[in-house]
Amino acid sequence: MPPHWIPQNPTFQNYLDVLLPGGRTSEVARTFAITLRNSFIVASFVTVIALIVGSLAAYALARMAVPYRSGFMIGILGTRMIPEISLVIPLYLLAARFNLLNTHAVLIITYLCFIALCDLVDGRLL
Repeated sequence: MPPHWIPQNPTFQNYLDVLLPGGRTSEVARTFAITLRNSFIVASFVTVIALIVGSLAAYALARMAVPYRSGFMIGILGTRMIPEISLVIPLYLLAARFNLLNTHAVLIITYLCFIALCDLVDGRLL
């Protein structure tokens, strides 16, 4: 039997089951809705905070006479050369010490550490 690339009877029921889980949906569908909500919360907070902090820092570095500005920019560029995977264990130890494991806060802080420096160095806000 050759594969059918176009469905014979298309339906949106699977999308409805995943996005609006009911009593008869699977555990995977219910878990997907929770993880989608958590991802939206974390992404929203990271985006708003990174835009605010990155915009203010980029404006200060671009327009104001900041002492040691070139050294600061070289320091930021140097930290971007560190592979992000090498920071996983130290970030885990910090999160465990401050009892932030399995919270939205630890994800927001971790993503901000990587994103804020990236915005300054890449020149998106400069």
